[in-house]
Amino acid sequence: MPPQLIFIIPTRTVRLDSSKKIRTVVSGKERVDVLARCLLSLHRWQSRLKYDLKLVFYLSHPQEEKAIIIPLHNLSEKIDDEFEATHLMIHLLSSPEVFNCETQKISFEELLLRTSANSIIYYLTPNGLPFLDVKKELSRSDSLCFVLGSQHDLTPEQESVMYKIGALQISLGQLNYLASHVLTIICHYLFDS
Repeated sequence: MPPQLIFIIPTRTVRLDSSKKIRTVVSGKERVDVLARCLLSLHRWQSRLKYDLKLVFYLSHPQEEKAIIIPLHNLSEKIDDEFEATHLMIHLLSSPEVFNCETQKISFEELLLRTSANSIIYYLTPNGLPFLDVKKELSRSDSLCFVLGSQHDLTPEQESVMYKIGALQISLGQLNYLASHVLTIICHYLFDS
C-alpha cells in the first residue's frame, strides 16, 4: 500500500443540505468554488506523486460538523478545468457515495486524532517553521497530513485543537495563498524531493 498524503481543509460555509447550481457557485455564499479549485489542483498531481492522495473537507458549520473524505484514486471523472471540477464538486457534495467518498459525522478534534494515528500532522500557518527547513523530514515519512484553511483561517477553537494534538506548525512564508495554490506548492516540493 502506498504512503498517504492527506489534506484536511475546514470550511465554515459549505452545507450539504443546500441546493447548488453551477451558475451560482462562484457568487454564492457557500464558496463551493474554493473546494472545486482544491480538487482540481490535487487531481493534477495524482499520477505524479508516490502517495495515495486524499482530500478531506471538514464542514465545520454547527449544523454540519462532517468530514467528506475524497480518495482521489476513486475519481475516474475527467477534470481538466475549473468548470469540470466545480460540476463534479456539486455532484460530490449532493451524493458522495456515488463517487465512493465517505461522509462522517465527526468533531474536528476526533477527525485529527484518528488521522494522527497513522499520519504526521502539519498545520500550515504563517507563524510556523519554514517549509524548506522540514522538507527532508517530510520525505522520510510514510503518511503525511496537512491542515490548512479554505477561504478563511482556522477558527481559534480549531487552532486550539491543532496545538492540543501537537501538530507541527509549518509555513510557506508570509504571503497569503489560495488553498488550491498551497496544495500545488506542497505537491511540487514533495515531487521534487
